[in-house]
Amino acid sequence: MFSSDRCKNIYFAKWDTACVVECASAVGNGCKCIYGSIGIITDSLIGAFSMLIVFLIIYYISRRTLGGGDVKLSFVLGFALTITMVFTAVFYALLFCGIFAIVAIALKKLNRKSPLPLGPFLFLGTVVVYFLYV
Repeated sequence: MFSSDRCKNIYFAKWDTACVVECASAVGNGCKCIYGSIGIITDSLIGAFSMLIVFLIIYYISRRTLGGGDVKLSFVLGFALTITMVFTAVFYALLFCGIFAIVAIALKKLNRKSPLPLGPFLFLGTVVVYFLYV
């Protein structure tokens, strides 16, 4: 659990500041602040801007068939994820959206030209990945 030997078998009163920070970050939800990692704030910023860049590229390539709200939502949801989790969340979002579209077309609720909002599926993919990794 700890990356250094100085924190093992030490009473709480004798812990130094570095040991307390190391222990708190090891126990925290997905916090990778232990020796040599980039930190949770930087990790969140990288996740958010990577989601923004990916969705802006898709927005302009698809000739704006992807909504601007989906781009903004992906940026906000990227703050909850790290760079490795971002692409997994997008994969799950598109997977859930595809499954929903296939079922809705099979049940004659949608046709192939019907618009389908991506926002709820982005949120669902983010929640699923967040709980899978935490």
